[in-house]
Amino acid sequence: HKRALLLSDDQSALLQPLINRLQDSGITTTYVQNGTATYSGLPDARVFDVVILITGDLKENDMPISGQLAIVNAQQFNGTGVVMTEWAAYHVSKNRWQTLSQLLLSKQTMNGFTNTLTFSLILNNHPIWTGLPKTFITAIQMDVSRLGVPVNGASILANCTECASKKIGVVVRPRVGVDGRIVQIAHAGHSGGNRVWAVDDNITTMMVNAVRWAAKLI
Repeated sequence: HKRALLLSDDQSALLQPLINRLQDSGITTTYVQNGTATYSGLPDARVFDVVILITGDLKENDMPISGQLAIVNAQQFNGTGVVMTEWAAYHVSKNRWQTLSQLLLSKQTMNGFTNTLTFSLILNNHPIWTGLPKTFITAIQMDVSRLGVPVNGASILANCTECASKKIGVVVRPRVGVDGRIVQIAHAGHSGGNRVWAVDDNITTMMVNAVRWAAKLI
């Protein structure tokens, strides 16, 4: 099994279906409640294959600098992958996550909105899309950020039709040298009490695949 460090809010019941799916796919997950607001470097990010950042309901809470630095160092020097959903780009736009911001693959260009979303693969045959239709519509409405042109050598994996003007849904960056793979996803499906991991199989499959890819399992 590979090891994941999941930093999110305190909605453990809503996260459990995702944690179960990760376990079934070969990822043992250590979940830190409220970790996106409290993580200060323990447990050590360097001992994990991937760090998962799901802000959820901690939209206005910054992470301690020591925790941000621990994640960046693990990614840059230990090959630890990083998977981010929103509100990653939103945090950076509000001058939070100022150390983590160097891992961002795309910045928020406009305020977000809430809608059902249409994701369409454009980077054909990428492992993150294993088991997914080329285009799918989310089962529920969810928050999303409008993202800009990818940076840090990243590529657009999938479009989000509703996410004008750039229509960016998922951005990826492969490993460069010794650093870890990075995935940035535009939706904030896990926020506002959404049961996204229980009710939307495609979104959950995409997330599990993203974690497996970042952990170099696929």
